Amino acid sequence: VAILFDECHRSQFGTMHKLISDNFKNHIMFGFTGTPILAENAKSGGDPTRRTTEQLFGKYLHKYTVANA
Repeated sequence: VAILFDECHRSQFGTMHKLISDNFKNHIMFGFTGTPILAENAKSGGDPTRRTTEQLFGKYLHKYTVANA
């Protein structure tokens, strides 16, 4: 199962991500965001291992700046 999230920086921190991960055992997740949560602006949402977008979803597949857009 492939699960896609738009605005993942808003919807996938906290209990929602854990609930989805726990209930879909064979899945891959893709998160799309225009404003990823980076280390310098991350807050601990109760899980210190998942503070940034990269910690939650893994390495970026692709990124670009407004200038590239």
